Amino acid sequence: MIKGCPVTHRGRHSTECARGSTPLRGTPSTTEMETMTNCNSIPTDTAAPVVVADRVRSFDFCYHLDTSGPNACFVDGVVIAIPESGQNAGRYQILVTRQVFAGEERSGPQSLVGEYVYPPLNGREGIFGTLCGVVRIVPTEEG
Repeated sequence: MIKGCPVTHRGRHSTECARGSTPLRGTPSTTEMETMTNCNSIPTDTAAPVVVADRVRSFDFCYHLDTSGPNACFVDGVVIAIPESGQNAGRYQILVTRQVFAGEERSGPQSLVGEYVYPPLNGREGIFGTLCGVVRIVPTEEG
């Protein structure tokens, strides 16, 4: 957890808090607080699995899957690779094409556009249990 940030990002997009941005507006509900400690209850993608070349949306928080409004925090991009070995094994390598943070689209130097992010594979087993899988294929009508 980054000092001053009330949310554990599980290693994802934590640069936002390091830059001093507020990750969420308002106080999380009791249900959200329970989910923060146990993202295992969030269903992983039930449709086709995410594969290389898919256009995807990676949500920053497993308990907020909003695509608009103040709690919308995600990146859109293209899956470049799914490494099976090395430091990024078990993660998607996504080239970011769009970033939305706190409901506002980011651009310019404060944006992740053009950079790579490495969210964990949906349903990936970790030393503390299953990591939340919040990478979804972007619907065609949104792409």
